[in-house]
This record gives sequence, structure tokens and C-alpha cells, in this order.
Amino acid sequence: MRPLPQQIEKPALYIVATPIGNLGDITYRAIDILSSVDFILCEDTRQTVKLLNAYGIKNELVSHHKFNEHKKLETIFSRFNKGEAAALVSDAGTPLVCDPGNVLVKSAIAAGVPVFSVPGPCSVISALTLSGFELGSFEFRGFLPKKKSAMRETIRDAANSGMASAILVSVHNLKNALLAINDICPGRQIALAKEMTKIHETVYRGTAIELMELEDFKGEFVLTLEGQALGNQTASDEQLKAEIDELAQSMTVNEALKIVAAKHGIKKNRLYDLAKLNG
Repeated sequence: MRPLPQQIEKPALYIVATPIGNLGDITYRAIDILSSVDFILCEDTRQTVKLLNAYGIKNELVSHHKFNEHKKLETIFSRFNKGEAAALVSDAGTPLVCDPGNVLVKSAIAAGVPVFSVPGPCSVISALTLSGFELGSFEFRGFLPKKKSAMRETIRDAANSGMASAILVSVHNLKNALLAINDICPGRQIALAKEMTKIHETVYRGTAIELMELEDFKGEFVLTLEGQALGNQTASDEQLKAEIDELAQSMTVNEALKIVAAKHGIKKNRLYDLAKLNG
């Protein structure tokens, strides 16, 4: 039995999660809120109207994206001051997760406007649960940088964190990402998720070198890098020192420490003493 519609507060801002692919993933509460608020703030009205039409919702859509979110504040708050309620949605999934909206939410909180979360789909959480990795703790690192040095730094930090890491990767950046992972932590397991909740939902699993053999990479991916338990050291001190020495011939000692730490699942601090012995 469907629960009774929720009575909304006014003024208020509702952060509403929407489907990431399958329109059936919307909640009753989200439908009620989107139907009841005075206006809906969305990244692309052309995308959000498809969702509204699917559920027979007729409401005012207001464009709100990263290029106009500052300029829109005055207009939005003038409506809050009139006692109106708004819903904030992204093109898909949970707003603010690598999407615009933080400026508005922070401003609403500062101004005393009640802010509510209407939870639902999130591509990052879906990808993590599909990975099969240990998720007692995990981290989200946003979009993988395009610049090679920044990309490698992100991957090194993720590989050395000791927990599963979810990273958003575009198809144009994917090959370089796999090459970097294979170089920094060869043998580490990866899960690549795309088209989640849709008919063609696919998850590729394996090492970086194995996944580089695939040819049908299209679209956006959530890459999950398996965490490696810290402290499970199997290499001897002599082997670790030799690896640091070799790498330090072509890079800084600090960079060498990061690579060796990620490769063996050791905290970088553990290797500082070995590096001093090499110096």
C-alpha cells in the first residue's frame, strides 16, 4: 500500500534524488515532493521534463546549473521569502555529488531556510555495491583529472588508501587511467560500471591490463579500485629498499615512496626509514 503523501514545509528546499537510468527507481516521496513544491531547480529542463512527463507531474522548471547558480540566488531567495518551497534535482542521481547545488544549499542553511534530503539513486553507491569489494570503508574521489600528473597522483593516493575508491572516468580518459593503474599498482582488481540500472547495465571486472583488452568502451564509467589491506607486507626490507633506489634514479624519493607503498599496500610513513638508509 502506498503511504499517504507527505505534507511539505514552506519555505523549504528539498534535495531530491532522481533515477540514474531506470525511471522506475524514483520513490513515492520524490514524486510527492516534485508535485507539491512551487518550483523545481534543475540542471537541464529538457532532461527533467522527461521525468515529470513520465509521472504526470506538472510544475515550473527553473534552470539551475554550474554557470548560473550564483546569479540565481537572489531570485530563488526572493521566492523563499514569499513562503515558497523548491526542489533541487540534477540530471540524474543524487544532487551535489559532483553536480551543482552546494552554493544554494550552503546559502539556504546560512539563511535559516529548512533543507531536507529526499534520498534515492546514486551512481557512486551503485557502482561500489556492484564491485564485489570490501566496503566497510570507502572513499569517493570525484572525476579523475585529465592532466597526467594529477591523474597519477589521484590514483597513487587511492591505491595507497587501504580502502575501495570510486572514481568517475570519461571514456576519453579511461585508457590513460588503466595505464596509470597498471603502472602504479599492477595486479590490483578494478570494477568498471556503466549504464547502471538500464537494460544494458554492464560491469567489467579484472586487473588494468586485462581490462585494456576490451574494445567496447563508450560513455561514462564509475571506476572502483579495490582497497588493499595496509600492513600486509610480504616483501623484505632489502627488496623494498632496492625498489625505492631504482625508482629514485628517475624521480624524487617522495614519488618513489608513493609508488612502492601503493604496490605493496604499505603506509608511506613506514618506508621513510628505508629511504633514509638509502640516502
